[in-house]
Amino acid sequence: MWRLLLACSITLSVACGVGFEEGRAGGGGSGGRGETSSTGGATTGTGGSPAGNPSTASSGGQGQGGTGDGGEGVGATTPVALASGQSTPDTVVVDDTHVYFTNTGDGSVAKVPKAGGAVVALADKDGNPKGIAVDATHVYWAAQSSGTLWRVPVGGGTPEAFASGQTGIRHVALTDDLVLWTNNVSSGAVMRMSKSGGSPVTVVSGQNEPAAIAVDATHVYWTNAGSGEVRRCALAGCAPEVLADGPGSPLRIHVDATNVYWTTYLAETALQVPLAGGTPITLASGLGEIVGVVADGGFVYLAARYDNPGQIVSVPVGGGLLQVVAEGQGQPAGLAQDAKYLYWANGTDGTVMKLAKP
Repeated sequence: MWRLLLACSITLSVACGVGFEEGRAGGGGSGGRGETSSTGGATTGTGGSPAGNPSTASSGGQGQGGTGDGGEGVGATTPVALASGQSTPDTVVVDDTHVYFTNTGDGSVAKVPKAGGAVVALADKDGNPKGIAVDATHVYWAAQSSGTLWRVPVGGGTPEAFASGQTGIRHVALTDDLVLWTNNVSSGAVMRMSKSGGSPVTVVSGQNEPAAIAVDATHVYWTNAGSGEVRRCALAGCAPEVLADGPGSPLRIHVDATNVYWTTYLAETALQVPLAGGTPITLASGLGEIVGVVADGGFVYLAARYDNPGQIVSVPVGGGLLQVVAEGQGQPAGLAQDAKYLYWANGTDGTVMKLAKP
């Protein structure tokens, strides 16, 4: 299928290039059990979706698990459903072996093997789970309704209310020794807490609806949905810097060794800017609400919904032709990656999907 696609780069003026690119269409479906060799970071986190729903982690933690489908067959190039029958799955993260996700419909948190298999419930019912992150030992997530940051061992166990009283908690990111999150109501704060315990510490307050959050070795990055800013400050001592400032209500965020990537809710765009600041480049626009963004050094991958049935697209880092790599998805929410695959949740049909990178 050939598609006419438009890519624009914004510097001081706007330059647009038009070209044809063949996209891979993929419908949801399940495949046979296949061998998968996957690598992924053990310390990952998510940005955030707009109208979220937290999680309710009670002391149980082994609720109804749902359905796990087969892994990806050898040579498959269409999306594979790793899990089905989920309750409006939303944000997703991965480690070396599993995909972890929140279910905003029933407030649960679960995991499923990357290679396919049974869904395992990790936590049950704490209402509107938002951002989720995972490291080598624990899964962390934000329960917006109760204002609680929860965690549970990656292998399962009793969920722990790690930090409470966090009004408007949205999204979570991890370093080797810290948990960081955003509170987008009242205080408008970025918070941190040692993984070994203690009390939450305010990194910065007075922000205008901080939402998505990401970290690298030296800085924490976040979006201010109310003011349209992308900001960062040093982990060692916060003096906030504005990396980008504009309309559009920034939504999701991703950081690599070179750039910050983010999406906007109102303007329906995806952009990038160097870590040290500079002129933002528009990578994509007109796709609808872009609810997921990741980058792997060569390409930026986006999950979009609402103005289309739901699709995953790629665009070269720095801008270029958009390629549709999966379409006909059930309103995707969130996006994660490892070296070889993309993962996302489809909210309307209750699936967690996997696709080989093109």
